[in-house]
Amino acid sequence: MARVNSGGRQDVLAGGVANDATINAGGMQHVDGALDGYANRSVVNSGGLLQQVGAGGTASSAAINGGGAQQVLASDTANDTVLDGGTQTISGGGSASRTLVNAGGVQQLSLGSVVTSTTVASGGTLTGDGDVAGVLITSGGLVVDLASASSGISDNGGTVQVDSATAANVAINAGGVLKGTGVLTGNAMINAGGKHRGPCAAGHRQSRSERRGDLCGDRERGWHE
Repeated sequence: MARVNSGGRQDVLAGGVANDATINAGGMQHVDGALDGYANRSVVNSGGLLQQVGAGGTASSAAINGGGAQQVLASDTANDTVLDGGTQTISGGGSASRTLVNAGGVQQLSLGSVVTSTTVASGGTLTGDGDVAGVLITSGGLVVDLASASSGISDNGGTVQVDSATAANVAINAGGVLKGTGVLTGNAMINAGGKHRGPCAAGHRQSRSERRGDLCGDRERGWHE
């Protein structure tokens, strides 16, 4: 179990495996994918950096705390990451699966990233130019200006905010809000207890439990309160 402090660096090379490393402020863990490096259960604290570089590097079950960062570069993979106030940046060609974004955490996606099954919890944020196959928002979570969600967005009490353009089928459930000033491409279903203060999707359908005025009527298009 390594502890990497300021100015220190841990390189995981040539089939090496690093387990339970702690990366503190100014430290870095470099997982060399070109040589099939693996890092499991790393903890990245404020000011620390967990970085996968090269083709095929893998980080599993990392915890990124407030002020810490995980960079997932092209051909690298991060699985089961928990963002407890830290940031995960997925570059084009990088992939991530089963990320949990807690309070203060941010998952930032670049164009061409491959991301599946992100859960955005209270105080967490998901954003960027990439696509997520499967987004679940729990109470207090925020998805803002996400380019696309190919398997849809299920909002169970958080907020979907579209200020530019988002391509997704969206289900707004009790306590959830759909809002913004941009364009939503896809179906929007506002269910009992959900609110709509934003885009009317081209495929919008009203559920029987919607209150009149919560969202655009069948003939309306555009934004409204």
